Formats: sequence, structure tokens, C-alpha cells
Amino acid sequence: MPAIATIVSAVAEQMEVEEKSIYTSVRGSANIPRWMALFLSREVGKHSLNEICQAFGMTHIPGVAQAVKSLERAADNDKKLSKSKAILIHHLTP
Repeated sequence: MPAIATIVSAVAEQMEVEEKSIYTSVRGSANIPRWMALFLSREVGKHSLNEICQAFGMTHIPGVAQAVKSLERAADNDKKLSKSKAILIHHLTP
């Protein structure tokens, strides 16, 4: 399973953002690359919620589930995002 740092790096490259922006949360702002990294860390990386929270500086475990739901809703309405999600899943799946 890929390490969280590997997942963040792949997301940053695919979504053309800096890695540090994925690790940073701004309350009330949609950070889709961050949501993608959280989703992939859980679904592809099979990392524990505690590991994910620690890596992303999160204090509330339910925030991971909320980010995953937000990403899925966004991907349902955005074909480009849905394609990026599929590419990343394929790239990161061993």
C-alpha cells in the first residue's frame, strides 16, 4: 500500500498543485486536492483514520469521512475530477 507522502505527491502532480497546499486546511474553503489525498489515503492506502488525521494535521476523525463525501459529490458533478480520481486510483493501486 502506498505511503501517505507518496499519495500526496501523486495528487499534487496530477492536480497541478504544491504538496504543501494539500497538507493545509482553510476552514470554509474547498480544497479538492486535499479531499482527494484523504480519500486515497483511506481507500487505496488503507491507512487508519488516526494515521491520516496525524499526517494532515487534523484533530477530528469525522473530518476524513466528511472530506471523502465531499470529494464523491464533487466528482459526481465534474467529469475532469472524476477522471483524475480514476487515474490516481489506477496509478496508486499495487
